[in-house]
Amino acid sequence: MYHIVFYLVLEKKYLDLKTLNFRVENFAYGSVEEGDAVPNISEDHLKKSGKLKMSGSEMLCFVRYFALMIGDYAPPEDEVWESYLILRDIVSIIFAPFVIREQMPYLAQLIAEHHHLHISLRTH
Repeated sequence: MYHIVFYLVLEKKYLDLKTLNFRVENFAYGSVEEGDAVPNISEDHLKKSGKLKMSGSEMLCFVRYFALMIGDYAPPEDEVWESYLILRDIVSIIFAPFVIREQMPYLAQLIAEHHHLHISLRTH
């Protein structure tokens, strides 16, 4: 997620960090995820650390809701955005309370697509 946020905010400037943090702070998490609300991301930390400072449950919440938080800023044809959407789908299946056997080929396809896209993005 660090690379996705860095790309969208600092490289492409689809939105600024102030807008991202505003949306994160004002997102309606609901009673279940309220304790896992995503913390603010500082520009210094984003530029220098190479990672996002969040707990595992905060990161899971961030992955799940990132598209709802800022999806209107990201162009749908952007390959980095597409890689996030695939990642979100993978995470939603993996963390589902139960998975039916028929979903396994779809999950394998998503993982293969994500790996292929991730490798192609790293070579750009």
